[in-house]
Amino acid sequence: MSTMIIGPDGKSRCRWCGAAPEFLDYHDAEWVFPVSDDHRLFEKLSLESFQSGSSWRTILAKRENFSAAFHDFDFDRIALHSARPRSFAQERSVQAFHQCLIRLSHACKHIV
Repeated sequence: MSTMIIGPDGKSRCRWCGAAPEFLDYHDAEWVFPVSDDHRLFEKLSLESFQSGSSWRTILAKRENFSAAFHDFDFDRIALHSARPRSFAQERSVQAFHQCLIRLSHACKHIV
């Protein structure tokens, strides 16, 4: 079985991105590209962590909601408060993760 597929635009891509239409843009614009911006890296790490127990398709579909709830993944702003994210207040797993984000944002300030 091939590990590559040909997308609707004729481009060759990894087989996994053929599972959902939104994966094509993610594959072409983000996947395996290096990240040097701290806030962008924090976003990627956070979204990857949220993916645990969910599908990546779900995470991509709710990406804007996560971004709004976590101040565009600005770890300096997140570190300033310990309140639960407004739009996910009923989900205990996200509440717990939010606490982890706060701790992580504090730790990021001390990384050289």
